[in-house]
This record gives sequence, C-alpha cells and structure tokens, in this order.
Amino acid sequence: IWVHDYHLMLLPRLIHTFETADEGLPDSPTSPHDGSMPGLSSIGKERSSKIIFFLHIPFSTSQIYRSLQHGEELLLGMLSADVIGFHAFDHARHFLNACKRNLGLKFQNRSGGLLGIEFKGRTVMVVMRHVSIETGKVERLLEENSTQAAAAALEAKHHGKRVVAGLDTCQRLSGVALKLLAFEELLKEVPKYRSSVVLVQRVYRPKNRLEDEDYTSRELQHLVKRINDTFGPVVDYAEVHGSRLADAERLGMWKASDILLNTTVREGLNLDCLEFVFAQSPEDPGVIVASEFSSTVSVLNGAIRINPFDVEKVAQTLDAALSMGLQERQGRSQRDLPYVTSRPSYMWTKQILNDMLTVSQNNDSDVTVVDLEVTARTPTRQYSTNSAFSLMDPHLVMDAYRKTNRRILVFDYGGTLREQERLAKYFKDDINPCHKGRQLPSSMIAALQRLSEDPNNTVWIISGLARKSLEEAFTELPRVGLVAQNGLCDSSPDDTAPTDAAASRARNVSSMQSSRTWFVHDYGVNWDQVKSIAMPILTRYTGRTNGSSIRNRDPSIAWSYYRTDPEWGIMQATRLKAELEAALSPFNVQILHDRGELEIVPKLLHKGVAVKRILRWHEERGDSPTHEGKEPFDFILVMGDDASDEKMFSSVLSHVADLPPSATVEQRMFLCTVGKKPSLAGCYVEDVAQVEATLQFLGTSAAAAF
Repeated sequence: IWVHDYHLMLLPRLIHTFETADEGLPDSPTSPHDGSMPGLSSIGKERSSKIIFFLHIPFSTSQIYRSLQHGEELLLGMLSADVIGFHAFDHARHFLNACKRNLGLKFQNRSGGLLGIEFKGRTVMVVMRHVSIETGKVERLLEENSTQAAAAALEAKHHGKRVVAGLDTCQRLSGVALKLLAFEELLKEVPKYRSSVVLVQRVYRPKNRLEDEDYTSRELQHLVKRINDTFGPVVDYAEVHGSRLADAERLGMWKASDILLNTTVREGLNLDCLEFVFAQSPEDPGVIVASEFSSTVSVLNGAIRINPFDVEKVAQTLDAALSMGLQERQGRSQRDLPYVTSRPSYMWTKQILNDMLTVSQNNDSDVTVVDLEVTARTPTRQYSTNSAFSLMDPHLVMDAYRKTNRRILVFDYGGTLREQERLAKYFKDDINPCHKGRQLPSSMIAALQRLSEDPNNTVWIISGLARKSLEEAFTELPRVGLVAQNGLCDSSPDDTAPTDAAASRARNVSSMQSSRTWFVHDYGVNWDQVKSIAMPILTRYTGRTNGSSIRNRDPSIAWSYYRTDPEWGIMQATRLKAELEAALSPFNVQILHDRGELEIVPKLLHKGVAVKRILRWHEERGDSPTHEGKEPFDFILVMGDDASDEKMFSSVLSHVADLPPSATVEQRMFLCTVGKKPSLAGCYVEDVAQVEATLQFLGTSAAAAF
C-alpha cells in the first residue's frame, strides 16, 4: 500500500490497527480451560500488507510538532509504515530529529545508504528519492506546434532582450515578492539591464488558500507597478487561475528563457527546474538560479544556490548568471542532464519498491548463529536460531506450562514489563519514571502475583535499575526474586544467601529501610581505588554540563545527563567515556553508556551472569527430597526487549546445552523478545501489552491450581 502526502499521515497507523485488531473477543475472561483469553488473539497476528508513505512537502521542525496538540499522533501515524520517503535529506532530517526529540526514537545508518528508525521492534526505513520528469512525454510536447508557437510569441514580444523566467504559486511561501525586490535591486545597481532584460513572471492561483492568495496578489501587483513605473516595462506579470499553466505555454516559456529564477521560501515537490534543464538547447543553455530552500536544488549540481532573503546577494547572483560565458553554462547543463534523463517516475517508483524489498529482507533475515560457550562436556553442541522467527504462540506455552511443575520465569523490567521511557525526548522535569520506583500497572502486578504465588513457579525480575528503585517498584511482590544493576546485586524470593562460587565475595547490604535481603557481588573490583580516580573526572564534567549529576551507588558510580540538553549531554558523555576508559584501564571495570547515563561496572557484569546464578540456585534447590532424581527445572520462560537481554538468552542456551541428552527442558524452553528484530530468542511478542496478556493467560492456570 502506497500512501501519498500529508493529508494521509494518519492512514498507515489506521491500516496497521485494522489488520492487527482483535476480532470476536469476549468482553470478559473466559474459563481457563478453554485456552483463550482477551488480548491474546492479537498475539500471532501480523500485518499482511507492506506500507510506503511518501511526503511530498518539507517536514516541519520538531518544535512545530511539539507545539501541535496531535503532533505525536501524526508522527506515530507515519511510523506505522515500513518505508517513509522524502524528496530531500533536509526534509528527512527534520523528521528524524522530531522522532528523536518528541518520541525518543533513535536512528542509524543501514547498509545500502539507508537510514533506519527502530520502532516497536522493527526497522522503519527512511529514504530520500527525488522524482524527475517524464522526458519522453516532455520531448514530445516540446516538438508540438503549440509549444513552438508559444516560445516564438514570447521571443517576439521581448525581442532583443534576455528573459528571466519565473513560475510560482500566488502564496507568500513562494517568495515571489523577494524575487521582485531582487530584480528591482539589480536594475538599480546595473543600469544596462533596464533595457536588455525582462522578468517574465507567471503566478497561478489554485484557490486553496484564498486569504493568502488575495494578500499576495495585491502585494505582487503593487511591486510590479512600482518597478514598471520606475524602469519601464521590465516585468511581464500575469496571474493564471488554476493549479498549472498549460503545457505548451509553460514549456514554451522555458525554451524562450535565459534564466530560471526560483526564490521560494518553503517548497515541496516542484519539477519546473528539471523541465527547464531538459527544454534548453544544449548548444546555448540557460542557467538556473534557485533558492536553497527548494527541493530540486539538492539534486541539481549545475544550479546556482541563493538565500532568497538576502536581496542584494540575489541581485548579484542574477547579474553573474546573466554575464556567464557559454562554456560555463554548458558545463552546468551537462552536470544536470544525466540526472534529469535517468530518473523518470517509473524508475523512481521502482527504486522505492526496491527499498521496500530491502526493508523486508532486513527485518526477515535468515539465520543468526548463537555463539555458545564450548564446554568439555558438550564440545560440539551448538544452537542456531532463525531471526525470521514467528510471533509467540501462547497456547503452545500454556500447554508446556500445564505439563510441568518446576518452572523458572525470568523477565526484564523496562521495555518488557513496563513501557520503556523515551529518554531521548527533550524533557528536563520528569525524565525517567522507571528510575523513580513507580509501580507497574495494577493488572501487571496482579498477573505477576498469581504466578509468583504458585509454589511450582519461581519468578525473577532482572533490571539495570539500582536496587532501591527496583525494590520500590515491586513492594507488592515479596515472592518475586529481584536482580538489580544488571546482576551486581540480587534478592532471592526466599531471601536465601547466594551459594555459588562468588558467594565468598557476596556482601549482605540489607538495611532497616529494606524489607528484603540483598547481596552485592563485587566481581573482584577495588571500588575505593576506582572511585578515587573517577570522582575528580566526574566532578569536572558535572560542573561543565548543566543538568548532569553524579550518582553514588553501592558499590558502583554513575554520571547521569538525563536533565541536560540531549545533544550537549551526548557530546559530553562521549568525551567523558573516553577519559574514564583511559584513566581506569588498569582496573577490571568497563564504562557502560546507556539511556542517558554512564556507569562504571565490572567488566564481567551483564544480565547473563545473573541468569547463570539463578540457574545454579535452582540446581541446588533441585537436590531437595521433593526433587530428588529430577531435573532442577522442567520449564523456563525468559522475556526481554533489548541488546542487554540477549546475554540472558545466551546463558540459558548454554546451560541447556550442558544438560544430559535425556533432559526434556529443551522442548519446554521459551526465549521471547519484545519486538521483531534479530535475536537469539526463538519467538517474539509485539509490545508490552502482549507480554501482560501472556502473563495473565498463564496466571489463569496458576489461579486454577489453588
């Protein structure tokens, strides 16, 4: 489906909603025995159509969309397409910046010269493709008698004079008033042109902005009268009712003209400059003087660029164009003709459809090999996962869930259980609710509570949050295990101390204010020495970066730029990261840069380490009499949404690879990522709402067990 222009900016999202909407769902939860639940029918439904949205006008700045009441909805409407096209990078640049500032979305370069925005687990491609003219059709029109007659009539009317042509809409943004002022300035400064140059200006009135057109018409007629009264009949001005000149008159004007002058202030697609290049004689071509705000100036290398607001400079440029020698004019024309003749509309259409195919291939790539740890026990056993995986089948998960009684459920927090805060947005007051310990939605809390109260389940939450913030977010769920700071500290569901090889270095940091028992793992880092070196550097950058702050954690330390200007904060963070890495190179630490923050953490720290610790914890519990002779767990569900969660998937795959061949957990292992993207996971859900629907679905079975 190809959607065109700003009138239909909301349509891609409406199409997406229509194709993925739930149908025939009951109003209330059904019996847990029928295997269904409201909200689950959307899991497993993919949009069948591919959508292209092409905007043919300039895109406004991010500030404009921030000011609009429904600005965010317009952006989200466009982002529901698979490919978003613009005619010029300047237009695309404003769109990318609006997505970053207003929605917190990041973009990056993709192979093949494309730009990609990561949105809801998929890549939305942004392309710049400027359409050209149908040279075959234009060539036939140029040869017609009516076109030849129009050109001859214009030449006869202004016999012996150089013709400067202009064709614009009768609206303020067309900049025709600036063009007349520049022409007036030229005649003042260079008297010889008063008798040798004429400006042929045609403006058409499409009657879609009547007040603007009426005001502009009065202004232009006043300027034309003033110039002609002063210098004689040097401006040939006429208004045309309708949206375009007749083909013969328009092309005849291009053939008879020496200069095409465009002074638009803001302009969408305009093919006049391309037609002018093609219509000119190769032996004696004319010159294009075009506004830097027009879209065609980005594709025509032979055009002379001007700032229309600088009237004196435009007059000087026009003088230079009129005085330009034949060799330079031919050189400029030859630079542009290949582009004009090689980009007909059918080729433009084909290129964008090829971009669409590229998007499909990137979002549905073939195979990603999982690099597992090779152990002495299983030296050759490896896994691979198809990155074109399918949406998770909740009924398959439920079937495995009901047949097991030693289950591990591990969830990431931000982006999986809770919508991720858009940290790239330019807000300085309420930056990151997740970091303030805000509660999950009550429905998500209820689903997790049902699962954690089932004695056959062990539920863990793994997050990059500090332990205080994470604990505050889960005060209502004492039977849920928590892992904070990506594995630096943890609190098990039954408050048992860690018993793995790192237990001797684990430190109990529980306090009177905490209802949990927390253990911190130092990973062999001398934090006193690390902080003594890092603090002076962090303090210096904090003083130079308004809104930044130092966050002392136990035991790590971080530098936050949540409340700084995003661009300035990223620039400072990049430089600070390099200084810290150089200063702390003798220590076994790394600098993590993520979500508006730099944090000094152990090199060996990641979520995969925490998952390994959880699995070992379960192996030890599996030695109890109730589990004697059985696998420590027979069902595992792990859900995450970003790159840090891939370590969790990798650790689970490595652990399962080391189990005896008789183990059955491999068939009951579900690794799920939020959003469709290349991943070690075997399946995905679209968003947090589908995560919640899945947990509620499993919770119905847990509730039925009591």
